[in-house]
Amino acid sequence: KNAFGTAVNHVVLGICAGALRSYLEAKHELPEQTLVAAVPLSVRSAEEKGTHGNKVTMARTALHTEIEDPVERVRALSKRMNNVKRSFRATPARRMMDWVNVPAPGLLAQAARLYENFSIQDYVYPPYNLVISNVPGPQQPLYLAGARVQANYPVSIPYHGLAFNITVMSYLDNLDFGLTAHRTTVPDIDHLMDLLGEAAAELKRRAEQVLRKTG
Repeated sequence: KNAFGTAVNHVVLGICAGALRSYLEAKHELPEQTLVAAVPLSVRSAEEKGTHGNKVTMARTALHTEIEDPVERVRALSKRMNNVKRSFRATPARRMMDWVNVPAPGLLAQAARLYENFSIQDYVYPPYNLVISNVPGPQQPLYLAGARVQANYPVSIPYHGLAFNITVMSYLDNLDFGLTAHRTTVPDIDHLMDLLGEAAAELKRRAEQVLRKTG
Protein backbone atom coordinates (compact mmCIF):
# COMPACT_ATOMS: atom_id res chain seq x y z
CA LYS A 1 0.00 0.00 0.00
CA ASN A 2 2.97 2.34 0.53
CA ALA A 3 4.26 1.64 -2.97
CA PHE A 4 0.91 2.33 -4.63
CA GLY A 5 -0.21 5.16 -2.32
CA THR A 6 -3.36 3.34 -1.24
CA ALA A 7 -4.86 1.80 1.90
CA VAL A 8 -4.41 -1.79 3.06
CA ASN A 9 -8.12 -2.43 2.42
CA HIS A 10 -7.72 -1.32 -1.18
CA VAL A 11 -4.86 -3.79 -1.65
CA VAL A 12 -7.03 -6.56 -0.16
CA LEU A 13 -9.77 -5.72 -2.65
CA GLY A 14 -7.19 -5.69 -5.45
CA ILE A 15 -5.93 -9.16 -4.47
CA CYS A 16 -9.49 -10.51 -4.41
CA ALA A 17 -10.31 -8.87 -7.76
CA GLY A 18 -7.17 -10.29 -9.35
CA ALA A 19 -7.98 -13.81 -8.16
CA LEU A 20 -11.59 -13.55 -9.37
CA ARG A 21 -10.47 -12.27 -12.77
CA SER A 22 -8.03 -15.17 -13.20
CA TYR A 23 -10.63 -17.67 -11.98
CA LEU A 24 -13.33 -16.54 -14.42
CA GLU A 25 -10.87 -16.01 -17.27
CA ALA A 26 -9.72 -19.64 -17.01
CA LYS A 27 -13.35 -20.74 -17.30
CA HIS A 28 -13.98 -18.37 -20.25
CA GLU A 29 -16.65 -16.66 -18.14
CA LEU A 30 -15.06 -13.28 -17.40
CA PRO A 31 -17.74 -10.63 -18.10
CA GLU A 32 -16.89 -7.49 -20.04
CA GLN A 33 -18.36 -5.40 -17.23
CA THR A 34 -16.75 -5.33 -13.82
CA LEU A 35 -17.79 -7.57 -10.96
CA VAL A 36 -19.38 -5.70 -8.06
CA ALA A 37 -18.71 -6.40 -4.39
CA ALA A 38 -20.55 -5.55 -1.20
CA VAL A 39 -17.98 -4.16 1.22
CA PRO A 40 -19.08 -3.65 4.85
CA LEU A 41 -17.95 -0.28 6.23
CA SER A 42 -18.08 0.90 9.81
CA VAL A 43 -20.17 4.03 10.38
CA ARG A 44 -19.30 4.32 14.07
CA SER A 45 -18.59 7.91 15.03
CA ALA A 46 -15.54 9.01 17.03
CA GLU A 47 -17.75 9.40 20.12
CA GLU A 48 -18.99 5.81 19.76
CA LYS A 49 -15.57 4.15 19.63
CA GLY A 50 -15.20 1.54 22.35
CA THR A 51 -18.97 1.02 22.72
CA HIS A 52 -20.69 -2.32 22.23
CA GLY A 53 -22.60 -3.47 19.15
CA ASN A 54 -22.02 -3.21 15.41
CA LYS A 55 -22.63 -0.14 13.29
CA VAL A 56 -21.96 -1.27 9.76
CA THR A 57 -23.41 -0.40 6.37
CA MET A 58 -22.83 -2.06 3.00
CA ALA A 59 -20.89 -0.13 0.38
CA ARG A 60 -21.27 -1.15 -3.26
CA THR A 61 -18.04 -0.98 -5.21
CA ALA A 62 -16.83 -2.00 -8.64
CA LEU A 63 -13.89 -4.42 -8.43
CA HIS A 64 -12.58 -3.30 -11.83
CA THR A 65 -12.08 -6.87 -13.00
CA GLU A 66 -12.23 -5.45 -16.52
CA ILE A 67 -8.75 -3.94 -15.97
CA GLU A 68 -5.97 -6.37 -16.83
CA ASP A 69 -3.04 -4.63 -15.12
CA PRO A 70 -3.10 -5.37 -11.35
CA VAL A 71 -1.56 -2.05 -10.29
CA GLU A 72 -3.97 -0.01 -12.41
CA ARG A 73 -6.77 -2.11 -10.91
CA VAL A 74 -5.68 -1.35 -7.33
CA ARG A 75 -5.42 2.36 -8.04
CA ALA A 76 -8.85 2.39 -9.69
CA LEU A 77 -10.25 0.54 -6.66
CA SER A 78 -8.63 3.03 -4.33
CA LYS A 79 -10.17 5.97 -6.20
CA ARG A 80 -13.58 4.28 -6.14
CA MET A 81 -13.45 3.45 -2.42
CA ASN A 82 -12.32 6.97 -1.52
CA ASN A 83 -15.34 8.35 -3.38
CA VAL A 84 -17.61 5.90 -1.56
CA LYS A 85 -16.23 6.93 1.84
CA ARG A 86 -16.66 10.62 1.01
CA SER A 87 -20.30 10.06 0.12
CA PHE A 88 -20.83 8.14 3.37
CA ARG A 89 -19.25 10.92 5.43
CA ALA A 90 -21.80 13.30 3.94
CA THR A 91 -24.64 11.18 5.38
CA PRO A 92 -25.20 10.90 9.15
CA ALA A 93 -24.39 7.41 10.44
CA ARG A 94 -27.73 7.18 12.24
CA ARG A 95 -29.62 7.79 8.99
CA MET A 96 -27.66 5.05 7.19
CA MET A 97 -28.63 2.60 9.93
CA ASP A 98 -32.31 3.63 10.11
CA TRP A 99 -33.30 1.38 7.17
CA VAL A 100 -32.62 -1.68 9.36
CA ASN A 101 -35.46 -0.69 11.68
CA VAL A 102 -38.01 0.16 8.99
CA PRO A 103 -39.60 -3.28 8.38
CA ALA A 104 -41.16 -5.09 11.34
CA PRO A 105 -39.30 -8.34 12.20
CA GLY A 106 -42.37 -10.46 11.37
CA LEU A 107 -42.75 -8.84 7.95
CA LEU A 108 -39.05 -9.24 7.23
CA ALA A 109 -39.16 -12.94 8.15
CA GLN A 110 -42.17 -13.50 5.90
CA ALA A 111 -40.43 -11.75 3.01
CA ALA A 112 -37.39 -13.97 3.51
CA ARG A 113 -39.57 -17.12 3.38
CA LEU A 114 -41.25 -15.92 0.17
CA TYR A 115 -37.85 -15.21 -1.37
CA GLU A 116 -36.73 -18.74 -0.48
CA ASN A 117 -39.88 -20.74 -1.30
CA PHE A 118 -40.72 -19.16 -4.65
CA SER A 119 -37.15 -18.94 -6.02
CA ILE A 120 -37.45 -15.19 -6.51
CA GLN A 121 -33.65 -15.09 -6.55
CA ASP A 122 -33.78 -16.80 -9.97
CA TYR A 123 -35.51 -13.76 -11.48
CA VAL A 124 -34.23 -10.80 -9.45
CA TYR A 125 -30.49 -10.23 -9.59
CA PRO A 126 -28.82 -9.00 -6.41
CA PRO A 127 -26.93 -5.69 -6.55
CA TYR A 128 -23.65 -7.49 -5.75
CA ASN A 129 -21.74 -10.50 -7.07
CA LEU A 130 -20.08 -11.31 -3.75
CA VAL A 131 -19.18 -9.92 -0.33
CA ILE A 132 -15.62 -8.92 0.57
CA SER A 133 -15.07 -7.92 4.18
CA ASN A 134 -11.85 -6.82 5.87
CA VAL A 135 -12.20 -7.07 9.66
CA PRO A 136 -9.56 -5.60 12.00
CA GLY A 137 -8.54 -8.20 14.55
CA PRO A 138 -6.36 -8.27 17.67
CA GLN A 139 -2.79 -7.07 17.37
CA GLN A 140 -1.63 -8.95 20.46
CA PRO A 141 -1.14 -12.74 20.74
CA LEU A 142 -4.18 -14.81 21.73
CA TYR A 143 -4.07 -18.06 23.68
CA LEU A 144 -6.49 -20.95 24.12
CA ALA A 145 -5.88 -23.34 27.03
CA GLY A 146 -2.25 -22.23 27.03
CA ALA A 147 -1.74 -22.78 23.29
CA ARG A 148 -0.90 -19.72 21.22
CA VAL A 149 -3.36 -18.99 18.40
CA GLN A 150 -1.48 -19.06 15.09
CA ALA A 151 -4.25 -17.83 12.77
CA ASN A 152 -7.90 -16.85 12.77
CA TYR A 153 -9.82 -17.84 9.62
CA PRO A 154 -13.31 -16.30 9.59
CA VAL A 155 -16.41 -18.11 8.30
CA SER A 156 -19.34 -16.24 6.78
CA ILE A 157 -22.76 -17.11 5.34
CA PRO A 158 -23.60 -17.33 1.61
CA TYR A 159 -27.23 -17.21 0.55
CA HIS A 160 -29.35 -17.48 -2.58
CA GLY A 161 -28.18 -15.06 -5.24
CA LEU A 162 -24.97 -14.26 -3.36
CA ALA A 163 -23.06 -17.52 -3.17
CA PHE A 164 -19.52 -16.40 -2.39
CA ASN A 165 -18.02 -14.51 0.53
CA ILE A 166 -14.42 -13.51 1.23
CA THR A 167 -13.79 -12.33 4.79
CA VAL A 168 -10.31 -11.21 5.80
CA MET A 169 -9.25 -10.79 9.44
CA SER A 170 -6.03 -9.19 10.59
CA TYR A 171 -4.14 -10.87 13.42
CA LEU A 172 -0.73 -9.63 14.56
CA ASP A 173 1.19 -9.02 11.29
CA ASN A 174 -0.93 -11.35 9.16
CA LEU A 175 -4.10 -11.21 7.11
CA ASP A 176 -6.10 -14.46 7.32
CA PHE A 177 -8.44 -15.09 4.38
CA GLY A 178 -11.64 -17.07 4.98
CA LEU A 179 -13.54 -18.22 1.88
CA THR A 180 -17.14 -19.43 2.17
CA ALA A 181 -19.15 -20.50 -0.86
CA HIS A 182 -22.10 -22.51 -2.07
CA ARG A 183 -20.61 -25.88 -3.04
CA THR A 184 -22.37 -26.20 -6.41
CA THR A 185 -21.78 -22.61 -7.48
CA VAL A 186 -18.09 -22.55 -6.52
CA PRO A 187 -17.02 -26.21 -6.42
CA ASP A 188 -13.29 -25.49 -6.68
CA ILE A 189 -12.88 -22.98 -3.88
CA ASP A 190 -9.40 -24.32 -3.10
CA HIS A 191 -8.31 -23.15 -6.56
CA LEU A 192 -9.54 -19.66 -5.73
CA MET A 193 -7.41 -19.70 -2.60
CA ASP A 194 -4.36 -20.54 -4.73
CA LEU A 195 -5.22 -17.68 -7.08
CA LEU A 196 -5.40 -15.26 -4.12
CA GLY A 197 -1.83 -16.22 -3.27
CA GLU A 198 -0.76 -15.66 -6.86
CA ALA A 199 -2.48 -12.27 -7.02
CA ALA A 200 -0.79 -11.18 -3.77
CA ALA A 201 2.60 -12.35 -5.03
CA GLU A 202 2.18 -10.40 -8.28
CA LEU A 203 1.26 -7.20 -6.45
CA LYS A 204 4.23 -7.68 -4.13
CA ARG A 205 6.54 -8.07 -7.14
CA ARG A 206 5.17 -4.91 -8.75
CA ALA A 207 5.42 -3.01 -5.46
CA GLU A 208 9.07 -3.95 -5.10
CA GLN A 209 9.71 -2.62 -8.62
CA VAL A 210 8.06 0.70 -7.73
CA LEU A 211 10.01 1.03 -4.48
CA ARG A 212 13.32 0.31 -6.24
CA LYS A 213 12.63 3.02 -8.81
CA THR A 214 11.68 5.58 -6.17
CA GLY A 215 14.70 4.70 -4.02
